[in-house]
This record gives sequence, C-alpha cells and structure tokens, in this order.
Amino acid sequence: MIYNLLKSITSYIAVPIIKQGPVPHHTAFIMDGNRRYASVQKIPLEHAYNKALHTLKKVCSVCHAVGVKEVSIYAFSTRNYRRDLHEIRLVMHLLADVLTEIENTNTVLSCTACRVRFVGSMDGMDEEVKVRMQKVVTKTRNNKGLVINVCIGYSFREECDNARLMLEGVDTVEKRLVFESCLRSAALSPIDLYIRTGCVWRLSDFLIWQIGSGTVFEFFSLMWPEVDELVIYFLILKYQACTTYRLLIF
Repeated sequence: MIYNLLKSITSYIAVPIIKQGPVPHHTAFIMDGNRRYASVQKIPLEHAYNKALHTLKKVCSVCHAVGVKEVSIYAFSTRNYRRDLHEIRLVMHLLADVLTEIENTNTVLSCTACRVRFVGSMDGMDEEVKVRMQKVVTKTRNNKGLVINVCIGYSFREECDNARLMLEGVDTVEKRLVFESCLRSAALSPIDLYIRTGCVWRLSDFLIWQIGSGTVFEFFSLMWPEVDELVIYFLILKYQACTTYRLLIF
C-alpha cells in the first residue's frame, strides 16, 4: 500500500518534470527475463507472461504520459520459434488477447488513440491471426497518439536477407537508400533510448539499423515482469541527464 502511494506521488511529480527536458522520441524495449522470473518465483510460465503483458501496459502508459512518440517492443524473434511449442502458444495467445482488446475498444495496451505497426516476417503464423493483425493496423492507422511497433517474427539478420533478395538485379548508385527502404523496419525512426531487462548485455539482433551515435543504452538486472512505472521514470530521467551532458560537452 505504501509503495503504491509512493508510485502515485512520484507519477504526479515526475511527469511534469520529465516533460520539461529532452524526452526520447523513440524508445525500444527488449523484454527479457520472463522465463527466469517464472523459475525464481516458482510460478507457471503462463502467469509470468500475463504479468509481462501487464508490465508492458504500464510501460506504454508511462511513455504516452511523458511524451514519448514511438515505442518498439521485441515481442517475438525468429529464433524464438525454436522454443518449446507450449511457450510459443502462450505468446500467440497473449497476442490474440491484445488484438481482441484493440478490436473491441479504442485502446492499445491501455493507451488511447495509439497507432499499431507490426514489424517482422509473418511466415509460419496462423492465417486468421495475420488477418486480424492487418485489421488492427488499418483500424489504428490514422490515430495521432503513441506509435507502438510490435516486432514479431523479427530479427535484423532476417530483414537484411529479405531486403537483399528484393534488391537482386537492382543497379543504382543510391543502393544504400534503396536497401533501407526494403527493410521491414524502414518506417521506424532512429532509436533514442534502448532498454533491455534481464541482466543480459547484448542486442539480440533487434533494430540494429535504427541505432545511432545518439542512442542511449540501458541494460539492467530487473526481469521484465518486475519493471514498474518508477523504473521507467528513472530511466527517462537518466536519459535526460546523459543527453544534457552531451550537449554541454559538444
């Protein structure tokens, strides 16, 4: 109860303060640690994934509140298809729940007027799910709120291979620009804040093209289901401190 009160007070204070500084336009999340969280807490993996979805809703709500314009989440990589079939079904079931929420309401992960984009290869996915995903993209296309990029069936290596195949036979001096336009993630803006949970220091082939000299990286030990609003406020404030320091130096 005291912790919830602290979160409410912090939210009331933090949001207007954060809005006064440089807010990351595009924040990317690698939501790692769900299986380890289930193991440590001795709970079924399904419960851990449900809590992970709850965390994602809180994170998107905070990003929306402070003025982040674009959020990318690594929902499911191409390598994840090698995992246990039960785990794959759990992830797809959560995706179906999110799609149902968007179809029945005007909210996306607890945020209103958001735009949803799916990034990645849809090969191997159920045809009905693919149709529903396209309907959600169409339904939210003209929304002006937070843009949420759901990277599913995605890896940078796969999108590069796909772009290379599309460019076979193309002869142009602007090949780099053409290559970029062929990437599945071509519409995504450069990443300002790149966050990975789970105490793992690697990028896991996630949106490498969008990383630039101005990207601030945050790798920390909390597992994704353990993340709450206070963590996101802290990381954005830390981003602002890093950005301000760079401006003072350069």
